[in-house]
Amino acid sequence: MAHPRYPYRHSAPDRIMGHADMFVLYDGSTVAADMKSIDAAADAFDAAVAHPDSHAFLWIDLLQPSHEDLDELASRFGLHPLAVEDAIEAHQRPKFERYGATDFMVLRPAALTINKRPADGEDPARPDFSVEVGETHAFIGDRFLIVIRHSPQDDDAKVRAAFEADPRFAAFPQFSALYRVLDHVVDCYGPIIRMLEDFSDSLEEQIFTGTPARSKDVFQLSRGIIEVERAVSPLTDLMAALFAMLKEQGAPDELMRGMRDVADHVRASAEHLERLRSLLREIFTVNATMISERQNEDMRRMNELSIQQNEQMKKISAWAAMLFFPSLVAGTYGMNFEHMPELHWALGYPFAIALMVAGCAVLWRIFKKVGWL
Repeated sequence: MAHPRYPYRHSAPDRIMGHADMFVLYDGSTVAADMKSIDAAADAFDAAVAHPDSHAFLWIDLLQPSHEDLDELASRFGLHPLAVEDAIEAHQRPKFERYGATDFMVLRPAALTINKRPADGEDPARPDFSVEVGETHAFIGDRFLIVIRHSPQDDDAKVRAAFEADPRFAAFPQFSALYRVLDHVVDCYGPIIRMLEDFSDSLEEQIFTGTPARSKDVFQLSRGIIEVERAVSPLTDLMAALFAMLKEQGAPDELMRGMRDVADHVRASAEHLERLRSLLREIFTVNATMISERQNEDMRRMNELSIQQNEQMKKISAWAAMLFFPSLVAGTYGMNFEHMPELHWALGYPFAIALMVAGCAVLWRIFKKVGWL
């Protein structure tokens, strides 16, 4: 049944797709209690850690909490105001900051959405897709982890199951849980980057076979690379700061090896994105060149057509001028004025015909010489 303060909160058996709020108190790796509110979770946690030999660990996971919820968390768990302000405002870059006894981490999980799959006969490596990047904040304290999710890309149920199935780091449960959260977020980049690589390879093959790519496809690839790169690039500095903190806290070697594995995945993702960036620049350059060449070819054809039209117009104009001269002569002698000696001349008619022929011959010679005929 939903809790009145959290309309999207369900009890564990009714949790839908892992997108409900979670208030879980662990004793070692065993679930000791599953609460339904911040107050209940904080009270249970305070009571559990009051015992000297307690191994209690509290994991809170909230989806899009209100400002009042975050203020309540800050009051009950001593969260730093600046970190709470970042969690309220969101739109943060991935980072890791230390605020006294509580650390604050920002991650950007990503999800791939296929809006439309290619039709039959189209390249299956080029679906209509979008990359949606969310935002996850984590407060890491002494034996508690508070995760704030501003978008439902992450599935807390998978992360929690991985944490509960691995009791190796019971002495550092907050770092073990953080490792699982971080590992899950970084792993989600892999399938997206592989899809972007397939997409870019398909574009590259098309372009280098002489067919320009659609601007929509190039823009879609560029948008996807930018979104993932914004989430991945800052993780290198984040991992360095996280390693320094874990070393200071005396985290076990096995946990450090797990974190190094995550760091390796971050580096691999960054390298793949750098290759995609380089490939995208080549695609932009070659595609722009091909489009420019095609436009130049179109302009050349238009110029050739214009030249042909001009040549035809010259011929038409030349023949029109030659036909106009006989009309001029005939029109002149057709005015029938009384005082026109040629009208009463015996050779007037042959003279007019000869004048017409001579005029046409002169015009033909002139137009032929200037190349109009």
